[in-house]
Order: sequence, then C-alpha cells, then structure tokens
Amino acid sequence: MSGAYLPTMNNPTARTVLSEMDNSRPIIAELEKLVENLYLDSRTVFESTQQPPAISCDMQIKQDSRRGKTIEFVTTTPMACSMHDASEIIWEELTTHREYPDKFYHFVSSRVEMPLEVVYWPQS
Repeated sequence: MSGAYLPTMNNPTARTVLSEMDNSRPIIAELEKLVENLYLDSRTVFESTQQPPAISCDMQIKQDSRRGKTIEFVTTTPMACSMHDASEIIWEELTTHREYPDKFYHFVSSRVEMPLEVVYWPQS
C-alpha cells in the first residue's frame, strides 16, 4: 500500500500497535479540509436554485414639511388583481382590529393630515 488513507496521515509501522495509535485528530483535521474544499467547489458544479424573492418590503421614516414625521411602506409583489382591488385589500388589512398575543393594538386617530395611525405596544 503506497500512502495513507488520508494524505497527511502517517502509516503505522511494525513497531506500532494499531490500537495504541490515536489518529482521530489528524483524521478530523483532514476531513475538515476536504469538506471545506468540497463546499467551495460545489459552487462551480451546481447552479443556484434560489429565485429572487417574489415579495419585497421596505419601510422608511421620513420627515414631511406639512405632516411631520411619517412612515413610508413600499411593498413589491406580483398581483392577479387590479390596483384598485389591491388598495382596498391593504386598507382593510390596516384598519381591521386584531388581537396579537404579544402586543396590544391601539388605534389613535383619524385626521386629514394623518389618515390612520396604528401603534403596537409590546406587552411586558
């Protein structure tokens, strides 16, 4: 046999009893190197199966000169309905009172400058 099972592992000699040799550390180290290289090489072998997300959402806090502090939500998603139907669905979702086990829901006010303000307070 020409060489060890793993390239960096020493071959046992006639003077060494196999059961007395502890090769676990070199074996594990060599296997870790091999796995790391396999992982890096897999990127060139397999094509990415990840699709870009169908839904994305972004929230930004903004300062409006007339209204003051505002929050802007921008959500992008494919739709099978009209923009009018989608806006009705979203408005109903925002104005429907729901009980959340870890929050309490507080509807503050409806004003011309601020049509809807919803506050979620964490329960302690």
